[in-house]
Amino acid sequence: MNARVWSNVSVWTLLVANLFPLVGVFLWGWDIYTLMVLYWSESAIVGFFGILGILLEAGIFSLFLVPFFCVHFGMFMTVHFILLNGFFGPPWARTLHFTAVLSKLIFQDGLWKPMALLFVSHGVAFYLHTFRRWWQRAPLQVPPEELAKVRSPLARFLLLRLANNLTGASQAGDLMTAPYKRVVVMHGTLLFGGFLVLALHAQQAGFALMIALKVAADLHGLVKVHRLSDGSLVAEPSAAENKATE
Repeated sequence: MNARVWSNVSVWTLLVANLFPLVGVFLWGWDIYTLMVLYWSESAIVGFFGILGILLEAGIFSLFLVPFFCVHFGMFMTVHFILLNGFFGPPWARTLHFTAVLSKLIFQDGLWKPMALLFVSHGVAFYLHTFRRWWQRAPLQVPPEELAKVRSPLARFLLLRLANNLTGASQAGDLMTAPYKRVVVMHGTLLFGGFLVLALHAQQAGFALMIALKVAADLHGLVKVHRLSDGSLVAEPSAAENKATE
């Protein structure tokens, strides 16, 4: 990655949000289970902005895609939490309902602070690389005489912007699988780091290594998705956009 990449705000928000858990490890005594639940909650954040991306890109098709995604991703999150609890959960966590576990960790143990930073980090990336790209896209070409018949400003916006997303059906597969790709890579890295921590019996050093691996995985994902390798933070054009420019 070159200097232009490091000058981008989304990279720095990603680094700050991911390095903040080190404060919890060294100052507040967070254990591996707390860190794993934090990064599990990041999956929900990824899913949330994935839904926003589907709403923007798929237009009217999102009425069908979003409910399906919510159910499927919710099942994925549930199974993930069960496995997380089984591998890394302390005895007290296994005797409580998962809502009670989350309430304790988020509000009593202060997990809401890094969660808020992660939400801001993903929000900045979403705005820079998804929303702004969608907003700057050329709107649907409507004959002036037809547009003149639409008097409501809101109706004109919907006609020019959202109707343009009828082509989003061709991207449905990519839109639906993008959050999974990010989450699977992230948590594959975390599971490797988590088992490494347990094997080394050196918690703080192991936690630092696990967080470093997670940062590297996230940066790699940002580079791959948004083509950072050439210094640009513009997401790769869709197949429909490529055909439109030919």
